[in-house]
Amino acid sequence: MALFGSKKDEKSKKDSSARQKQKLSEATGNSTIITRDTHIEGTITGNDAINIDGKIVGDVKIKNNVIVSKNGTVIGNIHSPKVICSGKIIGNIMCDHLEVLKSALVKSAINADGVIVYGKIEGQIEAENVNIELDGLVTDKIQAKNVNISGTFDGTIACDLLSTKGTAIVKGGIYVKNISNQGGRIEGSIGQYKDVITSDKSQAIEKQDDIEEDIRKTD
Repeated sequence: MALFGSKKDEKSKKDSSARQKQKLSEATGNSTIITRDTHIEGTITGNDAINIDGKIVGDVKIKNNVIVSKNGTVIGNIHSPKVICSGKIIGNIMCDHLEVLKSALVKSAINADGVIVYGKIEGQIEAENVNIELDGLVTDKIQAKNVNISGTFDGTIACDLLSTKGTAIVKGGIYVKNISNQGGRIEGSIGQYKDVITSDKSQAIEKQDDIEEDIRKTD
């Protein structure tokens, strides 16, 4: 019988932490740095990578990597090929690849090709592939081709293939074409992918109102 807190799980967490630090180091190579005590209001655009350790209130449109460090905050929309977040993002994210690291909190509507979650996302995700890792938590809605869960999800999933590991906890409505459950816990209803009813306009407006309210609270 497997025991909680096994050496295997501890090693997996340490390896995961080391990989995250390496990714941040590689991504921040030659970048513009917004320092910890810097507060910027307004839209930021550019071609170079940007490392945000301070606070930005406004949209970030960068043709390179956007890195939000552990102390960093972005209150606004982000449009970039790759976003790596250890801090806080409140706003919509459009990118090719998003990584939400362990210390991160992201409150967003996300549109991306690939999403990897070690931290926390509160918001809707539309992507090709979504991976929720061991300590990851996602709440709201995922619409994707493939969803792999080792952590926790609470909301609605619509996908072609849902794969859950033994550590997974999945709650809510699950609408899939195929499911592979390797011992994870699933609580809620399971239906066919074709039965999914997409969010209507009023729900989208309500979600945007929630994001704007979060922005006002942080001002």
